[in-house]
Amino acid sequence: MNRELAIEWLNRLPTLAFGEELFIPVGSRREQKTVETVFQREKRILAQIDPEQASQTHIYSTFRDQKFWVILRRMDATQAVGFLKDADGTVKRLTVEQSQRSRRLDLMLQDGLSLQEIEEIEGALSEEEKRYLGF
Repeated sequence: MNRELAIEWLNRLPTLAFGEELFIPVGSRREQKTVETVFQREKRILAQIDPEQASQTHIYSTFRDQKFWVILRRMDATQAVGFLKDADGTVKRLTVEQSQRSRRLDLMLQDGLSLQEIEEIEGALSEEEKRYLGF
């Protein structure tokens, strides 16, 4: 599989509902490993461009119905969810909420925008947001 085709398949994942999968048929176990490696490589590149989409992309291989497949799955599993296991064995779900606004602010900061430029786009920032961004 060439790189452009792998990118095209990965770009289709956001249109799927969480939990849905794309099955890519391959001819042999060797080809399956090669294709999976191409997808994993493109996912690493995607993580630098769009970390949220990359964190929702799961790539794995399977042998089903006498055929080899590489599967791309859109998952709703991000690093914003974790689990805490107490000493008594009770498991509690923990979440770290990052609003879309916080995400946009992070991206603007990474792009090198000044406080004034960010406030022109997003409106006035709270003191907490200014501290978070280091202003």
